Amino acid sequence: MNCWTYLKKTQQSYRQSGFTLLELLIVIATIGLLLTIASGPLLGSRVKGRDQKRLEDLRQIRQALDMYLSDHGEYPPSPLGYNKNSYYNSCITNPADSRAWVHLEDLLDPYIDRLPIDPLNRPISWPWVDGVNCYAYGNVGSPNYPASAPLTPTKEPTYDLTAQLESTSHPERCAIKDYKFYFSDAHWCRAFGGGYSNQIYEASPF
Repeated sequence: MNCWTYLKKTQQSYRQSGFTLLELLIVIATIGLLLTIASGPLLGSRVKGRDQKRLEDLRQIRQALDMYLSDHGEYPPSPLGYNKNSYYNSCITNPADSRAWVHLEDLLDPYIDRLPIDPLNRPISWPWVDGVNCYAYGNVGSPNYPASAPLTPTKEPTYDLTAQLESTSHPERCAIKDYKFYFSDAHWCRAFGGGYSNQIYEASPF
């Protein structure tokens, strides 16, 4: 049987069932278009939900950090100590790595049941890099410890608590808020001349 004969028989079978091949193709294309249209709002809703969770997660972490400060007079140190440029990272799960999130969780254990992680929590990098959805805590400043490059002691205890938002229209992203480094007042994100992602969300109160 050649291809032309096969196609004719196929068309005949579809006619017998009440549909031509062309009609079925139109139906399939229409369904595909409707699914594409419907998936847009669904995906947008998921992004919005994940971003909302990020804001809530970092709010809870801030509360735990403030309770730690109340008891200790300092915020929890970064992996390398106070006034050092180092961070804990929620995407780092190997306890052998001093930057693993579990080590910050241990420090905050009396103040929060479980330290939240980003809803996506990937890839293993830093949230100021485009496309990276991890949480980071570090750059902890203190007036009680000697200066260590690149940071210097601050008048008040300080820290960075950072996530990256997915929505490019979110009002809390760096491109709108212009977050700055507390120790130098330099801009974080590219929208204001900095070097990092415009999607950064900085939850520290400083």
